[in-house]
Amino acid sequence: MVILIILFIAIVLFFIFNWLLKRSNKITLKYKRIIAIGLSILFAPLLYLISILSFVAIVSYYPEYNFNQQKWDNIPEQRYELSADIIESKMLIGKTKAEVYCY
Repeated sequence: MVILIILFIAIVLFFIFNWLLKRSNKITLKYKRIIAIGLSILFAPLLYLISILSFVAIVSYYPEYNFNQQKWDNIPEQRYELSADIIESKMLIGKTKAEVYCY
């Protein structure tokens, strides 16, 4: 599947590079196609890798904020954003269950 995606990207890049090289009058048509094929083969895996890494970075990102008691109380569905600060600051260490669950 990955090879087919890279092949598709390479074909699209070939047409783009071929179109860009048509403007040059210093290179013959045969060499323009060879250069376009070479650049497509070179840049297709690189473009695939960049797109996969970008997708993973976007999907795995979630914001982390400093702990805010008011936000914790008022917006329970966003508590996960504050959890990293609670763990890193160790503010719950040494507290009893009653002190933690002070509703």
